Amino acid sequence: MRDLNPFLSEKKIQDAPLWLWLIFPPIMIAISLISRTTAPEFYKTYIEGELGLVENGTVLLLLIAVIFGVMSILKSRQVKIPLLTAWIFVQTIGCFYFMGEEASWGQHWFGWSADGIFTDHPRQETNIHNTNHWFDQKPKVAVELWTILGGIIAPLWLYFRGRKLNSKTGLLYWVWPTIVCFPTALIVTVIKNIERYRETVGVKLPIPFDIRFSEPQEYYFAVFFLIYMVSFYSRIKSRAETY
Repeated sequence: MRDLNPFLSEKKIQDAPLWLWLIFPPIMIAISLISRTTAPEFYKTYIEGELGLVENGTVLLLLIAVIFGVMSILKSRQVKIPLLTAWIFVQTIGCFYFMGEEASWGQHWFGWSADGIFTDHPRQETNIHNTNHWFDQKPKVAVELWTILGGIIAPLWLYFRGRKLNSKTGLLYWVWPTIVCFPTALIVTVIKNIERYRETVGVKLPIPFDIRFSEPQEYYFAVFFLIYMVSFYSRIKSRAETY
């Protein structure tokens, strides 16, 4: 039987825990669909709302991802793979930016006004992703492509080709998400395309599938980055311990 995870060809290399990548991801979408059906007002206020579970959960998951990113940066120097530290640094900065923009850099909690450079902001928020498509659509496209390519295509291609990546010499081993990112990548891709279909066709989906999918999309992108960072740290920590 072919190894499910082509990245973990060495037994000492560890990956993200099973509960995080297989059990945790479906929970939020299940909560959203169930609460939309059984308690619409609760869903609107405490799940979908600006300060609801999805929005705050997104920020919290990205904060944890940043922490694992910083720990990975500190560990990466021990592995001695060229450009590895730079790669995880870029990923960590991206998660930090995503986190800050999602919370309007604290405005959602502290309620300050959109003054100064944000005076003409279309939503009166202290973030920049709603002011220009270069800060909004372009990063979203990049994140979506990375999720599909790294989270779905790469692990499946390696699995069906029977390929193994070498953790000692190969930068790609560390860069590509492992199979643990696959479930979340699949969930966010399905959610994204449901929203696209609804907007393109103009169809009104029945309850509970009439929820606003834009926030769950961002939540699941955050889950993807969290699992990626935990996976990266787990693998690099176990590799560093063998040196």
